[in-house]
Amino acid sequence: MLFRAPDDGCEFTLDPLAIYVSSSGAGSDGLPGCGLGPVGTGEGHRPCQTLAQGRAEANLTGRTKLIVADGLYEETLTLQKGLDVLGGHRADTWERHLGSTMTILRGLSSDHHKKTVIGQGIDQPTTLQGFVIYGPSNYDAGGNSYALWLLDCTAALTVANNVIYGGFAAAGQAGDDGEKGEDGTPGIAGQDTITTTT
Repeated sequence: MLFRAPDDGCEFTLDPLAIYVSSSGAGSDGLPGCGLGPVGTGEGHRPCQTLAQGRAEANLTGRTKLIVADGLYEETLTLQKGLDVLGGHRADTWERHLGSTMTILRGLSSDHHKKTVIGQGIDQPTTLQGFVIYGPSNYDAGGNSYALWLLDCTAALTVANNVIYGGFAAAGQAGDDGEKGEDGTPGIAGQDTITTTT
């Protein structure tokens, strides 16, 4: 049962405002009711396996944080106003270690313009923190790659303590053929040349 960190003896404190997410932690799954706490912190407690499932559970329960353990998350994260997304937690003890976070987010998108994190119209206090974010590779001609795409957000959105890597974007699409140029002006008639020999 998870109540103390084995290396330093610190007690684990369950956050009643949080949904817990772990891509590969003990007992994690994507079933309804996940995320109320790590395994061993209460009856039926186990982390959600994806950020999307964690967000859904937060909406159902009225919780305001996603506490996210180290691991690989291959999905696009859409930020929601008032819901903090906090990476950088150890998967075994849930201790926070922002300076060495390995909570890795790689965008998975089928759109023409691919995005890893999307934030639009965030105007209530919301935090994204503690992630290593990779922009998705995009091989569609004319397609963009966005590691972090924000539109119409206010200073209420805090993006802090993340490491962000740009992704590969495709070459632009070929432009239309140019218009035919105007005819040139007529040349000047040449003159006969007289050659003499001696």
